[in-house]
Amino acid sequence: MGFMRRNQTAEQGRGPGQKPVRKARKASFENFPEESEVEALLEAARGDPRDYMFLYLSANLGTRRGETITLSRNSMKDLDKGYVLVNRLKVEEGAVDRVAVAASIAERVKEYLRILPPADTWLFSSRKDRKQHITERLANYIFDEYKAKAGIRPKLTLHCLRHFKGWKVWRATKNIKAVEKFLGHRGEKNSWIYSHCPMDEQKEIAEDLGEVK
Repeated sequence: MGFMRRNQTAEQGRGPGQKPVRKARKASFENFPEESEVEALLEAARGDPRDYMFLYLSANLGTRRGETITLSRNSMKDLDKGYVLVNRLKVEEGAVDRVAVAASIAERVKEYLRILPPADTWLFSSRKDRKQHITERLANYIFDEYKAKAGIRPKLTLHCLRHFKGWKVWRATKNIKAVEKFLGHRGEKNSWIYSHCPMDEQKEIAEDLGEVK
């Protein structure tokens, strides 16, 4: 019931000049989720198409909270070409990035668009006022609700899904410029944290290395 009351409050439209609810935390190794934790989180949300897609795109695009909640139908106009348009925060005003996505991601998003009410402009509309996108406060509540259901580490936050994407890009490419591009960083400095080697990757490396007898 407590979540429902907070949820109802958070569903209200964001007022002009409202400040972000929570400051972004600096990336640390403790805030890097294991892949199994992200999978458990998404599985817990499958019963709610909006909430699932919100968490799915947060993890697969690596967008900041404010960038994800403002994704719209227009953001998806280049899906057939393999791109999502993201209104970047922390860059020059009005900056839009074309973020490359896998064909499987594009298809899943198209499935979601097919069930979205035709009048909805936003991908993640408030259920109290569908002309408004969900608030940053509600975005946090959505993550926290499914985090609890999934039974993953309590210390993880919504922003950890961005860390997860950054680490995935680094792991696949070992290219810091690729991390910078996918996450919309203004330079390489903030991208290097994603070269972190989490426990599941350490285990894989250890198996590959084998033993000396």
